[in-house]
Amino acid sequence: MGGRRVYSQREIDIILRLKYLIGVKKFTIEGARSQIIEEAAIVSNDADIFHAIHDLRSDLTTLYLTIRKYRPHKSGTQQETHEEN
Repeated sequence: MGGRRVYSQREIDIILRLKYLIGVKKFTIEGARSQIIEEAAIVSNDADIFHAIHDLRSDLTTLYLTIRKYRPHKSGTQQETHEEN
């Protein structure tokens, strides 16, 4: 039982990335650390943007359905008027 450490997939990915940056790209340990932190910030920011877009899309869909519920589309009237202008 004693002394065995179980690593998560995330930790393994970080270790492999460190190995690549230090061994192949010739980063210093501090440089590799900074690079990984920077990459994590970018991924986090991308996730925030994705969630914001998803929330906005959901809000717009709800708004569209609400408007459509109170202003049902009448065959030919709304579209033809808009197309003539």
